[in-house]
Amino acid sequence: MTPGCVTFSDPSRSTNRSGENWREAATARFLPNDPDDLDAYNAVYRWAFDHFPRWVWCDEAGIVLPVRKCPPAGRRYIVQGSKRELGHLACHTRPREVDRSLIANAAHVIAFDLPNPDDRKHVADLCGIPPAQFDHAMRSLGPREFVWWNVGARRLISCPALRS
Repeated sequence: MTPGCVTFSDPSRSTNRSGENWREAATARFLPNDPDDLDAYNAVYRWAFDHFPRWVWCDEAGIVLPVRKCPPAGRRYIVQGSKRELGHLACHTRPREVDRSLIANAAHVIAFDLPNPDDRKHVADLCGIPPAQFDHAMRSLGPREFVWWNVGARRLISCPALRS
């Protein structure tokens, strides 16, 4: 656990069960009672959008920001957030399962092995990377290696394996 992190499960309440105020914490962790409750995620993103600057780290983005029925405040955070100095870090195993704006509006895209050629084409199309270039880079990856697409520089970099 991160020191000073306040974990909460109900975005409609400012304090968690321990009485800690997640809205005033430097770091807060949202663990919903129901992981499929898109209204709860919508409430958290709406709050985050209105309280900037801020970063949101979203694990399992395909559940939180799904390609169908993405919470409107989540999409707004992603699409309009840079104007408010809002950052977003998201990860998910299948790019086709996340809202398209998450990839299309990213400043940086990091991709580990995507064995499905349809996933590779999807990411390349959303990022503006020539599909053949992205496919070649993906097929050249070794264990734990990854590619990094820097949107601003329009540069695709093959990166060495992370240490375990």
